[in-house]
Amino acid sequence: MNKITILTRSKEPFDRVVPEGMSYLNYVSTFTTASEANTNIRKALDLIETPYMAIVDSDDDIPGFFPEPQKGIIYGDNRVRQNGIIEIRKNPEFSTDEFYKNPFMFHKAIVNVAELKVVMDAIGPQMPHSFYSFHYYFVAITMGAVYDPLFQPVWNKNPGSLWSKLDNGIMPGVKGIKAQQGEYLKKIVRYKKEIGYVNET
Repeated sequence: MNKITILTRSKEPFDRVVPEGMSYLNYVSTFTTASEANTNIRKALDLIETPYMAIVDSDDDIPGFFPEPQKGIIYGDNRVRQNGIIEIRKNPEFSTDEFYKNPFMFHKAIVNVAELKVVMDAIGPQMPHSFYSFHYYFVAITMGAVYDPLFQPVWNKNPGSLWSKLDNGIMPGVKGIKAQQGEYLKKIVRYKKEIGYVNET
């Protein structure tokens, strides 16, 4: 059984070749806000049959290397392409403080599907700035995160795109997460008990 699904969201059907041993899902959808994007991600998760997934946008290249999935999050350094120039955004080892400094550290990361579904269901798509990296953050809190510098997902950063705008205005959302982290974690724990959830990945 394949372990990782490449998830590509697009307005029109989009086909691509993925590395051997990986699955591919094209989720056709549109969104204009981060909250709508998160809602679409949650719907797509129900169609994924592998234990892990990674979002690769239709205008991004598929990374040449994928590490063996483990824990809740596997992330590396981001290759950010803008105006034809590629910049390597180095990421640190995960900690709460490091995430607060760099909330994009999990952008394009590999994530445990079952855990992400529970986190999104427990706290919903509506969060400060609603960026899905905040949901990934809670997956890292509950299941752990692994940093692999050899994993370098591509972020084709287009001026005016939703994520580019959030890149410049996400810090107020970080303040909201810091202030409400305890409440979010309580919601996740409570929801897991309600549904009898056990992650068997």
